[in-house]
Amino acid sequence: MDKLITIFRTNSDVEASIVCGLLEANGVPSVTSSPVTHAVFPFTVNELAEVRIAVRPEDADLARLIIDSHRTNLSTNRVVRIRD
Repeated sequence: MDKLITIFRTNSDVEASIVCGLLEANGVPSVTSSPVTHAVFPFTVNELAEVRIAVRPEDADLARLIIDSHRTNLSTNRVVRIRD
């Protein structure tokens, strides 16, 4: 089995799920891993709760391209809360 390459890191389970779905929708299988079992500790504790997304080496460049093509740069520094 090929060694997997980590192409994305986040402290958000939601963000990791979205990125995995995006990759899957584009035909790139991925694997998530974390040093802490989020079912036991469903909160962020510094580096302990980091979620990593890895892909096969031959998919790494395409996966990074897919992720980069879906990033949004904000034109302002204004952040609006969801409830607002």
